[in-house]
Amino acid sequence: MNDYLLTSIIMNLKQTGSLERIFQKKYTYGQIGRTLVEALKLNYIAYENERYSVTEKGNEFIKNIEVFELKHPKIKNKHENQLSLEDIYIPKYNGGN
Repeated sequence: MNDYLLTSIIMNLKQTGSLERIFQKKYTYGQIGRTLVEALKLNYIAYENERYSVTEKGNEFIKNIEVFELKHPKIKNKHENQLSLEDIYIPKYNGGN
């Protein structure tokens, strides 16, 4: 189970009461569905009257996690100096002859 997705679902349900923001992210409907089923099994969320809501156990889960953000990968091999067009040799095209 994707912990980031689980946490995002619980936080969005707590803040807005809907899953619209989750659908706009990079996750597939299958990933979201499986995570919803797991959250229901773990009793973090409840489904009543055709609406999802966060349970007390879900609120405790949110309180116990640290603030999270997506970690951006470090830029490897970053060049300090850029090359100019004069630094690159580009041979003229001779028409294939």
